[in-house]
Amino acid sequence: IQMSDTSGIRQWCKEWYTIPVERRQIIQRHQMTAPVKISAICAEFDVSIKLAPLPARISGEIRPVPGQSGKFEIKINRFESANRQRFTAAHELAHYLVHEDQIGSGIVDSVLYRSNRSNFIEAQANRLAADLLMPVNLLELYLENFQPNMAIEAHVLNMAEYFSVSEMALR
Repeated sequence: IQMSDTSGIRQWCKEWYTIPVERRQIIQRHQMTAPVKISAICAEFDVSIKLAPLPARISGEIRPVPGQSGKFEIKINRFESANRQRFTAAHELAHYLVHEDQIGSGIVDSVLYRSNRSNFIEAQANRLAADLLMPVNLLELYLENFQPNMAIEAHVLNMAEYFSVSEMALR
């Protein structure tokens, strides 16, 4: 499934509208097909992603790159599943997009996407991460092919696979 242009892309979360239009347009160019390539979006913003052997209860972190003003690096726990890594990358990128001024020396997120920041900020990052990976336009395209005779659980599994996210993220 692929969209022909970005004019019809809609987002769900209010955090989306706090991002400058120019940045939203960059993101939307990558939301034309599933699975959304979150690493390509990060590259557009010059935010590097690295897999790292983080402690077991840490999923990811975003930090400024030392000596490189305005540049950030995301580290993802290399021991977690690929789908989990994708959501973590989107979550950390969401911090960059809406909380750049609050990153300070870094934000480290646990497996429950909790950090030393408020639950409110973490909830914002989770909502935006979901919208980055599962934009409304692609959800609607997928649902156009909905098969009413298929069990809901089967649809959830298929959609999670289609978007390369976990069932929990999809729900």
